[in-house]
Amino acid sequence: MKVGNPFIPTDLKNTGIPAVFYEFEIENTAQKTTEISLLAAQQNAVGFTKVKKVFQGKSFKARFKAGAKRVLAVGNRSKMYVGNYNSVVDEFGGKTLYMEGPYKKTDAHFGQMALMTLPTEAVKINSTALWKNIPALAKTFLKKGTLKSIAATGKSKKGQTYSGATTVSMTLKPGEKKTIHMVLVWYFPNGKNGGHLDRWDGWGKGKWEGKGNRYANYWKDIKDLTRYIYKNHKGLLEKTKLFTDTYYKTNFPHWLTERLANQLSIIKSRTIFHDKNNYIGLWEGAGAGDGSCAGNCNHVWHYAQAHARLFPTLGRIIREQSFGGIKKTGALPYRQPKGSFAFDGQLGEILSAYREHLLTENNEWLTTQYPAIKKALNYVINTYDKDKDGWLNSAPKHTTYDASMSGNPSFLTSLYLAALRAGEKMATLTDDEKQAKAWKKIADKSAKVQANRLFNGRYFIQIPGGHPATDYDTGCQSDQILGQWWAYQVGLGDLYPRYQIESATSHILKYNFKANLKRHNQGGRIFGLPQEAGFVGTTWEAGTRPKTASGYSDEIWTTYEYTIGSGLLRQGLIRDALTILKAGYDRYDGTLKTDYPSKSGWGNFGFSGNPFGDDECGQFYARALSQWSVLLAAQGFSYDGPKNEIGSKTAL
Repeated sequence: MKVGNPFIPTDLKNTGIPAVFYEFEIENTAQKTTEISLLAAQQNAVGFTKVKKVFQGKSFKARFKAGAKRVLAVGNRSKMYVGNYNSVVDEFGGKTLYMEGPYKKTDAHFGQMALMTLPTEAVKINSTALWKNIPALAKTFLKKGTLKSIAATGKSKKGQTYSGATTVSMTLKPGEKKTIHMVLVWYFPNGKNGGHLDRWDGWGKGKWEGKGNRYANYWKDIKDLTRYIYKNHKGLLEKTKLFTDTYYKTNFPHWLTERLANQLSIIKSRTIFHDKNNYIGLWEGAGAGDGSCAGNCNHVWHYAQAHARLFPTLGRIIREQSFGGIKKTGALPYRQPKGSFAFDGQLGEILSAYREHLLTENNEWLTTQYPAIKKALNYVINTYDKDKDGWLNSAPKHTTYDASMSGNPSFLTSLYLAALRAGEKMATLTDDEKQAKAWKKIADKSAKVQANRLFNGRYFIQIPGGHPATDYDTGCQSDQILGQWWAYQVGLGDLYPRYQIESATSHILKYNFKANLKRHNQGGRIFGLPQEAGFVGTTWEAGTRPKTASGYSDEIWTTYEYTIGSGLLRQGLIRDALTILKAGYDRYDGTLKTDYPSKSGWGNFGFSGNPFGDDECGQFYARALSQWSVLLAAQGFSYDGPKNEIGSKTAL
């Protein structure tokens, strides 16, 4: 059996088809002719719109029981159901079970579903619009290999819905094979995503939401969509297979290939929504029944690389939204629409804009965005580096660690330097030579002062300012040269002397990678079991940890494995890179690990162990899309679309 849906790089429309494709390959391995039947069943879920909580952990069994207040559905019964109906249609040479509800097309709850069975030679397809309960369904199917045909139902009573089913029967000779294709399709054009931001300080006021789903712009209803799928089914699968076959044709270890590919599921998860008006909404991750942490958070999403590399249009739309919301001061809201400023997020937006330019065909897109990019970078300079000497002032600077850092933490100064170098490139490309020279002058000073003052002979540190803040001081922080990681993504080269980059990377590995977590206190959120390995955020020499250290310093974030792993690959330290990347693969091994929930009671929903989408503040967490930097490093891949340049220098 193969299960999936279209994933076609550069093709947002077809990658966004709301459907799951099933392929069953049936082979008769017996020595005699055999009758074989398949059964597929589906509940009409139109009207079921809320999930309050996903229960995990030791209390799961006790809390999830019929009659519990939070259980929203039992069998075909739920208070949310009313007036649903099913029908079976002979079409496309097969059968389609359509499932609908009582709502008008303009209603927020309007929705339709379909279970398609596509034609196959010499098979018998039978569908029923109604079955009452699982025991009766199983008894009939096991006895007859098919079901009684019921073409349609009436409307369900309040509090109930209907379930339908399809059987596919065939006779196979010894050694004979047949392939059966079924597709589960849904169409909920008016769904709303997002919500209010004013429940969190600093997130801003008002609504952040998407109205409707983008696919409604392409298909007018469920029948229009099933017709499209029937006509294009083969091509959609072939294009998806072309991508997967090309990707998996590699000399990478199988586990590494899987590890990097699995995170692409985040792009197809509810972490991202695309509305009718072409707004792309980005949660940080997926929560229980919804996304987690709203507002297109730029200090998280700038780590992500895969979405923009595979779908450049997606990256450009996100940038246009970000820079379109720039404030008069030049600050970008780190949460849309009206959030406050994050130092790392703002610089990440500028670097992302340069990446988006490199993935276009010419300078046209950059020319339209450059005025806002220029304003955003100059805001950082005028606010935190007024004397333009490349050394930041002492003021606190909000970061992705949900706290502010003062003075000059290399985590932030490296991003500042990378953004200045990227800004210089973009200014030159748009014929703003005066600005290019000004940014280059600051960047040259910053590179020198950082190398001289922040490198302690082993790694880069922080020199705090005088303001109270969440500082790591002389700690070895895993993000300490994140700007260098970014520089490699967009072809900016070395920001610092090579020996400093190599020394910092090797010491991050030495101090922050834990071969097992038995003696490590992970702090508030648990992302690894005691016997597992992982990367911690920051470590200190004995007695030097400041009281102001971030509560996230002790957590295990997978992005460190990707960012440091890619850096090690670029240095030719393949064994070390594979060691830390394998640790993440082993933690996310598919074993459900719900007995290890967050100690803090918020932010993650238990360490899931799900290999498809790493955990942090929610599951399918966006920061894990930094995994694509590992592939780029392993390939030594470089690309500049406007210059028609592409290069590769493989590390693996």
